[in-house]
Amino acid sequence: MKYLKISLFMFNLLIWLAGFMVVVIGVWLLLEPSNGHLLNLFVRSASPHYTVHIVAYSLLGLGFIVLAVGFVGCRASLYGSQCIITAYVVALVVLIITELATAAVGGF
Repeated sequence: MKYLKISLFMFNLLIWLAGFMVVVIGVWLLLEPSNGHLLNLFVRSASPHYTVHIVAYSLLGLGFIVLAVGFVGCRASLYGSQCIITAYVVALVVLIITELATAAVGGF
């Protein structure tokens, strides 16, 4: 059982670090919008800085959500409280459904 707690903690730590990296990339795009010039290949009708800002703010929002889910997961793995584990599972399900909906809408 101890091995499972450690494994869950490490997995959630990786999720937290991934969320942190997404936030860093979002901040980087906000501070240096000229680095997002490749994003303009996908959207032709908008101005270049507008597209980069939309992507940067989207990355910031997604990164903070993933950070929160990773934090709740780390806390759930350490303390094992039923309430925290339930909140973690609900957050994961909402995150997965949101990602699937985004992929479905973005694909069409």
